[in-house]
Amino acid sequence: MRVILDDRILEKVEGTVFEISHSGEKHGYIVLEDDLSEDEKGVLKSLLTIISAIYTYRKLISRERKLYKDIVKTWVKALEYYDYYTKGHSEEVAYYAVEIGKMFDLGDEKLEKLYWAGLLHDIGKIYVPQVVLNKTSKLDEHEFELIKIHPVKGCELVKEIDGFEDIAIWIRHHHERWDGKGYPDGLKGEEIPFEARVLCVADSYQAMRSNRPYKREKSVEESIQELRRNAGRQFDSAIVEKFIEFLEGGGDLGTGHRG
Repeated sequence: MRVILDDRILEKVEGTVFEISHSGEKHGYIVLEDDLSEDEKGVLKSLLTIISAIYTYRKLISRERKLYKDIVKTWVKALEYYDYYTKGHSEEVAYYAVEIGKMFDLGDEKLEKLYWAGLLHDIGKIYVPQVVLNKTSKLDEHEFELIKIHPVKGCELVKEIDGFEDIAIWIRHHHERWDGKGYPDGLKGEEIPFEARVLCVADSYQAMRSNRPYKREKSVEESIQELRRNAGRQFDSAIVEKFIEFLEGGGDLGTGHRG
């Protein structure tokens, strides 16, 4: 038995040819050099139909995933135009979140979702007035309350993407604190989804390493000290410990977005 994918090769082979196709889309051929009974041919044709249907389904899923990725990247690009300080930030948060996930031996599927969560964690900021997002001085209490809606709004947006429901939950809770003093729901400790705790550390570290009009960029060493100081209060201590190990091994992006 031979599998043929190129029509031109068919002219050079001998035997019984079975086309692999589904819904009018041809995927290739199987060539049998030995004779089969009619019953055997019928069974083979049925098997090929099943194989082809599975192949077509996988292609559709692949196209659907690419569509979702294109949508996500478009959203992030739109946010960057809306909020100057977001430019480059989301990509770095996604990078750090995935690297932390690797330190905890998360599987490929979870790492991919962490990546998308990192890219989309601030998407809810499109609901915050632009004048607040791009303010060059510290926010007042009212402005900070406006900023605090972005995890909830981000969750509402992202959960509409099929397969991103858990990502939406992580986005909702990425500003929760280990001590329960975060937002929007005041969750504490392990009540906060692990992936949201990862995002919190990645997001906070990237912010420390970025310039803003109202604060200077911290060095890697200063940022590590800040992480240690807030471990067990703002951050999950176990995640901080692993992340510092990663940073001390040279994992900081260094040349990334710096405001």
